[in-house]
Amino acid sequence: IFVLNMGEPVKILDLAKQMIKLSGLQLGEDIEIAFTGLRPGEKLYEELQYGQETLELTENRKVFRFSGRIEPERMVRSFLNDIRILLSSSDGDAIKQKLHEFVPEYVPEFSSPAWKSQVPSESTDVEEAATSKKIVSFGSKTAQSVADY
Repeated sequence: IFVLNMGEPVKILDLAKQMIKLSGLQLGEDIEIAFTGLRPGEKLYEELQYGQETLELTENRKVFRFSGRIEPERMVRSFLNDIRILLSSSDGDAIKQKLHEFVPEYVPEFSSPAWKSQVPSESTDVEEAATSKKIVSFGSKTAQSVADY
């Protein structure tokens, strides 16, 4: 497995401010940023490797080779078969537990059905949305805007 060198991490707040500025808007006048917290499944940072796993240099300095543990094929096949069976039961907690057993670094949140969407539903009046402030999402951060995009 190859991993790209993504450079230095970028704060979502800095990205939002830069996008607002590049759009020709004034932060605090034309648009506000509202912090809403993390949504289910969102992370504060991305971990590229765990524990004994390593990223090895390649000939290209912007590409690394991932060197992790290699499970025997029969273990992987058995795991995938177990997951298929659990998926048919729609038991989200059992699926997450099985994933955690196979990938110990995975820390699941329990008590949610496997089939239930984690995306919050939106019920807005189209006419109202057209005349009111717009909401622009930046990952776990949200910006409310009166400007039209």
